[in-house]
Amino acid sequence: MLLFLHGMGVRGNDNQKQIVNLPKALLTAQGRAAYHCFILVPQCPGNDVWVKFPEFPKSLSATVKPTKSTASALALLANLQQQLPIDRNRIYVMGNSMGGEATFDFLARKPKLFAGAIPICAVADTATARRIYRTPIWAFHGNQDDVNDVKYTRMMIDALRQRGGKPKYTEYPGIKHNSWDKAYAEPELFDWLFAQSKK
Repeated sequence: MLLFLHGMGVRGNDNQKQIVNLPKALLTAQGRAAYHCFILVPQCPGNDVWVKFPEFPKSLSATVKPTKSTASALALLANLQQQLPIDRNRIYVMGNSMGGEATFDFLARKPKLFAGAIPICAVADTATARRIYRTPIWAFHGNQDDVNDVKYTRMMIDALRQRGGKPKYTEYPGIKHNSWDKAYAEPELFDWLFAQSKK
């Protein structure tokens, strides 16, 4: 199961906009043949966010209580685990921008659930590194990002490494906020992700 978390620009209640930025590599006939998985793509309502940082930028601390949308998405994922033949050792999470922030946040809230994660152009609560440093993570960011400063991913990667984690990190020179376009095109990205297992 891959949980895909979208960015702020496609929030709503149409259950359509959030699938626009799904990685094409997973949607082609070749991708579907190579990567057998369920893909869960919940939509965050326009009046909510996946993660709240109440004192940003002074503090990167996220709220202790999850947002309503995050709680709903995690509950849906738990429900689907009961209904579908999902390998409990191979549940993954990825997202870009607000969804990248959510990727780190979901990991921190359910550190034993996910086998691997791909956060892209995210802001993250660095204090949560102590809970997630063991999870395989491949993070991405453009160094000219004018929405979420690249320093926030650098800080999280540093925090994970200080804990003993070994996250992969790819930083794209000259790229602004849409670093997900280049990340999704990485030829080894999904081979790497789907090779991760909690076993």
